[in-house]
Amino acid sequence: MAKAYSLHIALNSVDPKVYEGNAGFLSVCENDAMRYAQIALEMDYHYIKLLLGKNATKSTFIALMKHFGKTLRSEDYLLLTFSGHGGQKKDINLDEENGKDETWCFYDGEILDDELYALWQHFKYRTRIFVISDSCHSGSILKSLFPIKPNPNAFLLGKNEVVKSATFNKTPQKVKASIHLMAAAKEDQKTYQDKRNSRFTRRLLEVWDGGKFSGNHTQFFNAICRRIDKQNPPVQNFLGTPNSAFSLQKPFAFK
Repeated sequence: MAKAYSLHIALNSVDPKVYEGNAGFLSVCENDAMRYAQIALEMDYHYIKLLLGKNATKSTFIALMKHFGKTLRSEDYLLLTFSGHGGQKKDINLDEENGKDETWCFYDGEILDDELYALWQHFKYRTRIFVISDSCHSGSILKSLFPIKPNPNAFLLGKNEVVKSATFNKTPQKVKASIHLMAAAKEDQKTYQDKRNSRFTRRLLEVWDGGKFSGNHTQFFNAICRRIDKQNPPVQNFLGTPNSAFSLQKPFAFK
């Protein structure tokens, strides 16, 4: 029988020493993580982990993802949520059409979308991963590597530990897992906060309605979109092995 795991990352501030003196204060992101963890608890997940504030470091996240990659089997389920600042950095390996890598801002530094791609490669065939990213620029945080020019040596230009440690021979490794992303914003747009939760998370929770929602992932996403300003729409994206059964199941459900 499949098992379900969840990891909920949220930061109301970051280390100003790392971010040029800016602590990036937010007010509700850690509330988002608590609400997602509550959903996992109500859905009877086997393992639930929160990484909040100062505990949300790059090294802790990387270690947990590698652990999940070893532990989860085919058809097991991982719910990964991130609420906090999302950023953009200059693309150094020439794989971005907009010239920028999208990032998640952890307490002690940013994780590039390239680094996330390397971490996805640790997961087994058809492992189901549902990613919710309530952060700016997050619509392309899932990516296919080298969409412009398949340059297998491009990664030699990178300075990130995870990226350099990934194994790329003549062609980049494919992602075997089945990954479904729902993100709060396009890669060129920002996200916003409400009083108790981030705006995208608030709308998501309204549609979820304490588990009363009974549709599939696409219906869930479309229902969220109907509640959000069309000028700042959320994004749905996919990566890895196609898995129609995953797409057709109820969100957050693993059985």
